[in-house]
Amino acid sequence: MRIQRNVFVPLFAALSFTLVAVPLFASAATPLLQSARITNSNTVVITYSEPVYTTLNDYSNFTGGLSGASLSSVSGSATSVITLTFAGTPFTTGATGGMTIASTVVSVSNGYNFGGGPISVLNGQSPLLSSISVSSNDVGGTVQGTGDTITITFYTNEQVQNVSATVANHSVSVSGSGTGPYTASYTVASGDNQVLLPIIVTFTDLSGNQGHASFTLGGNGNGPSIVSITSNANTSGALTVGSTITFVLMLASPTPNATVSGSYDGVPLAWSTGNGGATYSATYTVQSGNTMTSYPLQISGVTIVDSSGNVSAPASGADVEKTINTNSFTISTVTSVPSVVTTATPIFTFYSPQNGTITYGGDCASPVLSAVQGDNSVTFTALANGTHSNCTITVTDYGGYASNILIVPTFTVTGSGVATLPTTTTATAPSVIAYKFVNFIGMGSTGTDVTQLQQRLTTDGIYTGPINGHFGALTQAAVKKYQKLHGLSQFGYVGPGTRALLNSGV
Repeated sequence: MRIQRNVFVPLFAALSFTLVAVPLFASAATPLLQSARITNSNTVVITYSEPVYTTLNDYSNFTGGLSGASLSSVSGSATSVITLTFAGTPFTTGATGGMTIASTVVSVSNGYNFGGGPISVLNGQSPLLSSISVSSNDVGGTVQGTGDTITITFYTNEQVQNVSATVANHSVSVSGSGTGPYTASYTVASGDNQVLLPIIVTFTDLSGNQGHASFTLGGNGNGPSIVSITSNANTSGALTVGSTITFVLMLASPTPNATVSGSYDGVPLAWSTGNGGATYSATYTVQSGNTMTSYPLQISGVTIVDSSGNVSAPASGADVEKTINTNSFTISTVTSVPSVVTTATPIFTFYSPQNGTITYGGDCASPVLSAVQGDNSVTFTALANGTHSNCTITVTDYGGYASNILIVPTFTVTGSGVATLPTTTTATAPSVIAYKFVNFIGMGSTGTDVTQLQQRLTTDGIYTGPINGHFGALTQAAVKKYQKLHGLSQFGYVGPGTRALLNSGV
């Protein structure tokens, strides 16, 4: 008697694009765009040739398939890998388009700016299976016993080429074209592992991106077999308290009313079923007290037990790229803008427990882009007459972790509405002159002396880097510029002569 057993597994399709740009007039010292890709329906990952400082405002003019996209967050500043997250309608499969990167992206090491300009959007993500099924002629009643012929049928989410397959570590021929159907058959030999039969298919899309899928077919057809475990954390970046990862477990055949055992970061997960038992999903939420990770943690050791008590082999995932930071931080208001002001450039003061980069939202902006640990006073760029109720501030630390979004209380600007920015000397000179430098400060120095030096040189309009208490290349360049302006030898460190001039308030 011949028994035909068919298995159908729906897989989730994904989107893929790549951004490619060559900045105009770039010198050898400027950061360059190495690669850019859309890693899912709302995320673009950009890789620069070196670590850069960047903010939400550096990316604009979304065109083509990106038209109408709204950039909601940027993470990874101070690293070479920047993640752009978009809100709104997901990008469609195969879409192309473009965006503009501003020249305000700046190198961490030397302060040189990215060349800036428009970039193209191309297909760049690995193709995926959209469905797969497995059947057996089952001549001996065991699905994959000696002499049984296993037939694999699958479809892809885009046109592919160079399709190959292995069954039980033996290469098999594959027929098909376009998006499928593709079929491959293998007759089980006596020396094969007939309890756990591994199956792997690989393929390449027309842009040269590789994709693959692998799973193990259960031995006698009774126990459930896990095809894959994937997540929505497959882009670089960090998860902070309140962030989530959703895992999706796919089975070789629908298994309703099963029980899944699996945990992540030491936290047991609650799994629920969908698609008639073909998939199970669970969500992990980062909470205070969870384990920190400095490298991506993969999920592993997940098993599923069907309603008859049959247990699957343990399965793992391999697509998590995010780290976990349970030390999220909160910024808060110190001094609000008065409810009614007659200047178009009001001052707002907030507290940050971390050094980092400031991002402004709503009507408000400011040339102050670096936050220090402690109180930060920022002067808003000229605002029009009227009520301003949508201003926000966010700080992203130099590890790429973002604070809460601080809402600036509503205020109203009256009068001419023409801004006259207060001079830097009037606003900040008293606190700068009050600090007396007494120590040598040079490359590699850290601490309060360096922080005060960076604040002072920022006030003078010489230093534009982060105020982080670390004397690096940017600080050294600013010291040399200060020394040149005042006729001192340009040694790039603060010795007796430079120290005396700084303490004089000049």
